[in-house]
Amino acid sequence: MKVTVTIISLLVVIFVSLESVIHYREQWKNYRSTEQLLGHETIFFKSGIGVYRNMAPDDAFKLFVERVEDAIRAENAATLNVMTMANEPSATGAARSTVQNS
Repeated sequence: MKVTVTIISLLVVIFVSLESVIHYREQWKNYRSTEQLLGHETIFFKSGIGVYRNMAPDDAFKLFVERVEDAIRAENAATLNVMTMANEPSATGAARSTVQNS
């Protein structure tokens, strides 16, 4: 029984540590919001509403592609930002170590 509890505890520690490094929650929020945005954009384009209202089909398609690419680019930048922040020491941690070393 003690071995089972120890193994489960170790697994929890490993998963919590991985989450703090990889930031699954933030990545999931980015992916989910981008998915929702792309879904809305597709519906607006297919329905010819919003920014696509009264546009020629070719112009509407070009605008649709630009907006989709912008959304994907923004999501990629947000994910890269989360991953970069995960690999950098926090500013408060650096400030604390500076104070402690003084």
